Amino acid sequence: MIGFPFELFSFIIFCLGGVELLSFIGLGFIFSLDVDILNLYFKILYCLAKQSSYKYNIEKAIEISKKIKTINPDLFKYTAEREELEGILGNNE
Repeated sequence: MIGFPFELFSFIIFCLGGVELLSFIGLGFIFSLDVDILNLYFKILYCLAKQSSYKYNIEKAIEISKKIKTINPDLFKYTAEREELEGILGNNE
């Protein structure tokens, strides 16, 4: 895995989280919250969770994967990664 500075992850997550928030409060028409953005958001959270192992990051990544599966289960690209995070979360509880 390529190591990225935490600051870069933080900035990207902040930006993608803002898009998710706009969608949640009904302003999703400003930014299209499509499956590609959600897949990218999941992958970034997955990488961050693997580097830091914080429970919040793992739970947030799993939450994003559930949103994608709600939209269209066939479009979720990272099933193995999600299962890995669920295993980590299960081992920590």
